[in-house]
Amino acid sequence: MRVDSFEVGSWMLWTKPDSTWSWRLTPTASGGTHLVARIHAVYDWSHPPMAVLGIVLMEFSDFARMRRMLRGIKSRAEATARNNTTRAADSGTTRCELCASEAPQSIAARDRVRLIHVAIEGR
Repeated sequence: MRVDSFEVGSWMLWTKPDSTWSWRLTPTASGGTHLVARIHAVYDWSHPPMAVLGIVLMEFSDFARMRRMLRGIKSRAEATARNNTTRAADSGTTRCELCASEAPQSIAARDRVRLIHVAIEGR
């Protein structure tokens, strides 16, 4: 799997020869951030047993794995936002600790920056 394309703070697309995985960050009305991940897989019907196995694995078991992964990302992003808010308040700094760029002022924007760093750098 490789990163095919992305827009920092907005979306990212991973690709493999038989599937794509997209990630999109959108701000919510309450000031938070919503992360949507979508997978599109192409099944090889020239080998029906393998295609059926692929469908069973992707459509049924992947739901639980995806849910667990997204909840983990959410908890890490929220914890990082809380820690960064506390550190910034204590030190007066407004720099992103991951890339040294100017850190966004809102917690929702900091969440988006952190999620992109998590996805791209594997942190």
